[in-house]
Amino acid sequence: VPLLVVDDSHIIGQSKVIERYLAKKCGLMGSSDIEEAQIDCIAEHCRDIKDAAGKKGFSFFSRDKTDEEKAAAKKEWFEEELPT
Repeated sequence: VPLLVVDDSHIIGQSKVIERYLAKKCGLMGSSDIEEAQIDCIAEHCRDIKDAAGKKGFSFFSRDKTDEEKAAAKKEWFEEELPT
């Protein structure tokens, strides 16, 4: 689990929480509550797609499939299943 130590006394865990904290500190989370929610929505949508693609198993890191099986899974993912 990634950790961010702030001011030598506060520990923040979980990558998405750290991302949001840093984005807010750097002025990248919008200028209103609505913009912040929209940015959050896009970030969560991206994570959902990444998680779904990971479950499909065509990643370079998937070791339980042949290259041909990965290619077929990737083709199926992008042509038929990719969430839109």
